[in-house]
Amino acid sequence: MKVAGEVVLITGAGGGIGRALAREARRRGAAGLILSDLPGPGLESIAAETGALAIAGDLRDPDFIPALVQQGEAALGPVGIACANAGTAAGWIEKGIITAPGDEIWALAWEVNVLSHVRLSRAVLPGMIARGRGHLLQTISAAGLLTAPGAATYSATKHAALGLAESIAIAHGKDGIGVTALCPQGVDTAMLADVKDEATRADGVMSAEEVAALGFDGVEAGQFLVTPHERVRRYMTKKAGDYEGWIISMQEYKARMRR
Repeated sequence: MKVAGEVVLITGAGGGIGRALAREARRRGAAGLILSDLPGPGLESIAAETGALAIAGDLRDPDFIPALVQQGEAALGPVGIACANAGTAAGWIEKGIITAPGDEIWALAWEVNVLSHVRLSRAVLPGMIARGRGHLLQTISAAGLLTAPGAATYSATKHAALGLAESIAIAHGKDGIGVTALCPQGVDTAMLADVKDEATRADGVMSAEEVAALGFDGVEAGQFLVTPHERVRRYMTKKAGDYEGWIISMQEYKARMRR
């Protein structure tokens, strides 16, 4: 599905990959942009730069996403491409028990990394299916395919987000709905700056602009899985071919990182 001529909705647009997605969508000729994030200068500045409609709000509010889609479509027309991009790395553990973060942190990770994807798809899919066309671009992570050694909250919710993306693609592909799961490793964003685990940087850090361009390349090619870091596919093959060996190798890697 070409970006040109489509109304594109992007969550988490105030910075990082979301900001880069907004610029890339505009560059590719999107007919309109609906950008969302928490209130703040990040959202305001990217909306002014791209001429987008900015709608601030908290994705953890179950009423916000339906209102976001309704308001955005009333102003700009039907959403053709919905980018579930907002995410959180809350709960990263450097030392101690990996499941130590409190229930409130687990709930935050679940709400932002998974339920926001559920709610956005629930809001846009009926219209897309009725029109017989539409695309979901889900910003997930290589942690959803592999595992981030220092973050059970992040890895578990990113695995869930990938399972959701697969489920939508399988259930609604024949309804004219495309799904692209964008799964990078380290990306030069504020989120990465907050993460001290070097595994996220082991295969190089890409710019948000590079990742955004590859994400929309995947949308336009009708590609389900986009792995900007080339080694991720090889890691996936190794993991699937010898799961026990993969776990052992990751245990050894984690032990080396502790020294």
